[in-house]
Amino acid sequence: MKVLAICNINEEILKKSRMEDLEEVEDETVLDLFRSEFAWMHDSGVSLEQSHEITDDSLTKEYQIFLWRKDKECYVPVGNSMHFESLCRNRLKEAVAKGWIPEYLDPNRFQIMERPVIRAVGPWKAVDNLGGAHS
Repeated sequence: MKVLAICNINEEILKKSRMEDLEEVEDETVLDLFRSEFAWMHDSGVSLEQSHEITDDSLTKEYQIFLWRKDKECYVPVGNSMHFESLCRNRLKEAVAKGWIPEYLDPNRFQIMERPVIRAVGPWKAVDNLGGAHS
């Protein structure tokens, strides 16, 4: 089993706690200190496989159209989530204009919802060893 955990790190407390154990804390980065804190969990069967600092580049938002479902009396997601709110609005206008909205949904009662998305990626691996130009 794998678990994705998002941790807030209080750098001052982390450094202070590590200074009690180590003399040379200045050479270690905060991420190094964070990783070393997971060492004690190994005895419980929990190991840290990967860790990545979350930067502004890894935080984005996505937007989703929700239409009112008449029979269930609630908003339901419709279509795919989008990177831009304006794209959601344009897709809804297109779907209404082309008659793509089923009768059980009310296109006049809609919400565009947003949520944060954290992008976590692993290292790139070669798919094949062909190299060179592809024909």
